[in-house]
Amino acid sequence: MPPPGEALRFSFPGTKRVQFRVSEDRRSGGVGESMPLPENRAWESLLRGRRVLVIEDDYFWADELSTGLRRAGALVLGPTGTLASALALLAPEPELDAAVIDMNLRGERAEPLVDRLVALGVPLLLVTGYECSSLSEAHIGLPCLEKPVALAAVLTAVSRLLPQG
Repeated sequence: MPPPGEALRFSFPGTKRVQFRVSEDRRSGGVGESMPLPENRAWESLLRGRRVLVIEDDYFWADELSTGLRRAGALVLGPTGTLASALALLAPEPELDAAVIDMNLRGERAEPLVDRLVALGVPLLLVTGYECSSLSEAHIGLPCLEKPVALAAVLTAVSRLLPQG
């Protein structure tokens, strides 16, 4: 591992170049613990004890997102990465305070899941690798973030979905 502060650059055929900066916290070696959360963590008091559903098919992002939510005090249902498993999680109609949904689950669009959550009155945040403007007409007004997105941005967006007070 390079020393802290040094940049690592990766490029993959057909994709953009990705750059990471090595931080002191990378020495912990724990998955999800290597990315420190910013000091301004206003979302912590809003997320503490809240039940958040996580539907994401990218293992590493699902793990980082779930770990970040747990570190902020949320109770995480999931993560799961297929439409069928996500709909199965909703079969008993669990009590949820919010949901974070990847709109493309292994090539399947997540619209049926989003429709179900909207019908249940669950505040949700859509996350997509495409432009948010490409969402269907029924979902264009829902909160949406485009990947790649920072964990802090997702935590902030989810906390804004929740009633305050």
